Amino acid sequence: MQENEKTLLAGGAARHHAQPDQIRYALDLEAAMSALEARLNEERICENAVSHVIQAIRDFYDADCVLVIAASPHSAMLRCIDKVYREGFVTSVLEGLLMPGTPALIQQMMQAKSVTAWDLHSLSELSPKAYQEMTSAGIETVHTVPYGVPGDGILIVCNTKRYAFCSSFLRLASYVVSVELAAQSKPGKTAYPSSSQDTPSGHENEVYVKLLDGFELRTHAGVVTEQTIGRKQGILFLVILLFQKGRLLPAQSLLHSLWSDPETLDDPERALRNLSYNVRKKIEPLFAENNFLEIHKSGYAINRRYTITTDFDRFVLRVREADKISDTASKLEHYMDALDSFHGVVLPRHSAKVIARIVNQYDRKRIDVQNVSLSLMFLLKQFDRMHDFIDRTSVYRGWDRELHYWDIKAKMGMQMFAEAREIFLAHKEKFSAFQIDEFGILA
Repeated sequence: MQENEKTLLAGGAARHHAQPDQIRYALDLEAAMSALEARLNEERICENAVSHVIQAIRDFYDADCVLVIAASPHSAMLRCIDKVYREGFVTSVLEGLLMPGTPALIQQMMQAKSVTAWDLHSLSELSPKAYQEMTSAGIETVHTVPYGVPGDGILIVCNTKRYAFCSSFLRLASYVVSVELAAQSKPGKTAYPSSSQDTPSGHENEVYVKLLDGFELRTHAGVVTEQTIGRKQGILFLVILLFQKGRLLPAQSLLHSLWSDPETLDDPERALRNLSYNVRKKIEPLFAENNFLEIHKSGYAINRRYTITTDFDRFVLRVREADKISDTASKLEHYMDALDSFHGVVLPRHSAKVIARIVNQYDRKRIDVQNVSLSLMFLLKQFDRMHDFIDRTSVYRGWDRELHYWDIKAKMGMQMFAEAREIFLAHKEKFSAFQIDEFGILA
């Protein structure tokens, strides 16, 4: 362990020498692991597994806040890719340390090789502003653990109320996070057609799913639209199965996703089976063997032989291609092209928990790329372009702390100091101490 890390840990270790009751801890640990396993195995969008993990961390440690921090491969920024927090807790305090740049505090946390309990009193020397801001927000303890390979990112857990020095569950959770994030970015997970057209390249097992501004299912044989299928439950039924990527879902799981109160149906399982047969009949023209939708006594699934590609998958592919570009101007244009191809609302005529989770997944990725694009525009001094892009983005994204931050940066670059100062003063409480210092000329 490095000397400066020992210094940071010394105060915390001295104050927490007592071990929790081992029997109680063992029982709670087993219960937490079983609950997490069940949560990951039940009906879910695979890409939301990280959210389930950090919720389990918060529950087990009774923490105020859990953040997943990732190092961006395409800029100097770190970013918060997921979070869960107790109602009333101010998460913007820690998030404010991440953008722009990588403050010394987060750099230090990223260097830790295992579960680390940070002594906040020692932070006053390493990062006085971070210490002041965190303590004023009520942060008393901070635990971190890295995930993935060194430099990928860290989990940050604030204000644990129990088992603060029992690190087994946190280490397990970090491993699950690294596996899930790696699976999401694995090139072979989904086949991404090289063509930008919506129609698959011609292979009979390729299926393209469009969710933005309405549902479409496309194969080399044709297309089935939202209007073709008709019933909203039919669309939702297909979407749930498509996002499970071949997993067999039991009837009870689907019933509660498709109907708010399935018990009011005369025969719930029969209603679901009739729905599945109706949907299969509607999509039958796209599949010569009529084997895309599998109906079993034990549940329902999409045949694993088919390669499913969504509009989200294609957006991710284009972003990854942009990540590899070294020239800043060219990288920016590729990000902007990707964003231009990824506009619209996810299934605008539908409302359900699974749709809300998909919307969250789409929005998080889109916002991440938008912020990176703004940072590149700033580096290239394209302030007018920043201003126009922010105005367009705010229409459907809404004004948030990050957009206000970049709006001020753009206006300062355009020498519009009066307007920048007006925005800064109106939203000053949203910014971190680092950002306030950056805008010191406006104070």
